[in-house]
Amino acid sequence: SMLRVVIYGPDPTENHRVRELMEDLLWDAQIKPVFKEFTGEREPFFAYVKNNPYLVMLVVQSGPAGMETVQLAKQANSAARLVWFSQQDYALYAFDLRLTFFGLLPASRKKMLSALNNCCHSSRYPPWSDTFSLSQTTLYP
Repeated sequence: SMLRVVIYGPDPTENHRVRELMEDLLWDAQIKPVFKEFTGEREPFFAYVKNNPYLVMLVVQSGPAGMETVQLAKQANSAARLVWFSQQDYALYAFDLRLTFFGLLPASRKKMLSALNNCCHSSRYPPWSDTFSLSQTTLYP
């Protein structure tokens, strides 16, 4: 089974670290991730994710710019899962926006595991694809 993950973050090095954590955990669960990454301008990212509920949006961005990115991403694609990592604690803001997961940078295996478990077990999202649902899947640390 396959999972599409779309990353936005201004720092390619940070994106890569977070992506590797996610990749390792998904491979362990026999799920093949397919990544698409956007840095720099945000508009192409918003256009790409628009109205596709079957993907996971992963935003790695701090400060007010990060707050704005997740808000606009949520507007572009309210049905999809959204995982956000930032250097500042925006947990309450993330909760208000009903994001799937918020974590402080630096990302860790433990935080990413929580993020993926939230992605799997939240009933307010559609299954990963029409034929496959991760809600049966438990990811182990």
